[in-house]
Amino acid sequence: MLIQEEIEFLDSYGYLNLGQLLTLEQVTQINNRLAQLLESEGENAGHELAQSKYIRHPKEEGADRLADLVNKGPIFDIFYTHPRVLAGIEAVLGQHYKLSSLNYRAAKPGKGHQKLHVDWKNTVVDGAYQVCNSIWLLDDFTQSNGSTRIVPKTHKLNRLPDQAMADPNAKHPDEIRIIGPAGSVFIFNSHVWHGVPPT
Repeated sequence: MLIQEEIEFLDSYGYLNLGQLLTLEQVTQINNRLAQLLESEGENAGHELAQSKYIRHPKEEGADRLADLVNKGPIFDIFYTHPRVLAGIEAVLGQHYKLSSLNYRAAKPGKGHQKLHVDWKNTVVDGAYQVCNSIWLLDDFTQSNGSTRIVPKTHKLNRLPDQAMADPNAKHPDEIRIIGPAGSVFIFNSHVWHGVPPT
């Protein structure tokens, strides 16, 4: 489901725009379900993250979080079954992988900042990547609303942001922003440096 040029781009730059995989009707339905969950779970929203060994900072003052969406309605099944997403993950991790989590994170206006980081405890050797993420845009991602930042090609470095930068919270000269309309999906090698800038 990926052409060779897409696979090569993902390998070289560490991320790939898969295009609009959701219709606007699907985006609306998913957002409605997320709103229901945020209301019904209230202060306990995202509590499952505290039990996950994959999430370093389960509680965030500056973001709405939900977790375990695999078990919270069939509307979320597309996130981990879409053929283009699975093809992208396989291009990064190979044929043997498993779903570790399906979560929702929405930074609140002016909050939710993340320093540049990777989603693995250290660098990798010879491309033995361990983690791959997909970002499903449920509203338009723009330069001004806290869209995810990525530093292309950093998945191939042997240093982490904390080791290479005086301040991983600062803007990196090579960073780009994930920009696109609602319904778009980006996949990225989670060893590429990434984070959410201040809005």
